[in-house]
Amino acid sequence: MKCPKNHIVRIGYKTKKGKSVKPNCIKSTRYNKSMKRANENKIILASKKRKTRRAYKLAPIGPKSCQSGSILRNAYFRKEKAYPSRCVKTKKTPEQIEYLKTRKPILLRSGTLGQFGYKNITNLSKEERTNGLAKAIKKLGPLVVMRKVNILMVYSKNVPKLKKIYETDKNWIYSKYEVKSV
Repeated sequence: MKCPKNHIVRIGYKTKKGKSVKPNCIKSTRYNKSMKRANENKIILASKKRKTRRAYKLAPIGPKSCQSGSILRNAYFRKEKAYPSRCVKTKKTPEQIEYLKTRKPILLRSGTLGQFGYKNITNLSKEERTNGLAKAIKKLGPLVVMRKVNILMVYSKNVPKLKKIYETDKNWIYSKYEVKSV
């Protein structure tokens, strides 16, 4: 199925009541309108897998499995140095560990707001932050930027100062822009 510009194909499906919905073109609300998030996630995950495999090749050999009460952390790179896999202690129950293994991760691309000047926000004044957000909104749209700030706010829930800054910025977006799918 061929869709017009800024549209993507929604795959047909059946509702819980048994009604069939045919595949059709829907308007994309993403800033990258030509690609679905699921496809983008596949690309990001493939890149992460390649890095992990490379880390396993370059790092010293670590454990393959762990005792109960600990989770196996994969080999990884940090600052161009490879670290081996290792066991990390946890207080999670086996059910919680199994859930963490099976759930889909939320994947963020770093630097999407940073290229507009919205980075190191603890060192920026409110005016500098809002200028960076305004530039991002001009390029990406208010809905996309609000979603990005919101997910950053959720991820920083354990750092109260940072969470408050993100929350303030999110409220600023709502007050200045009409946040909806265009």
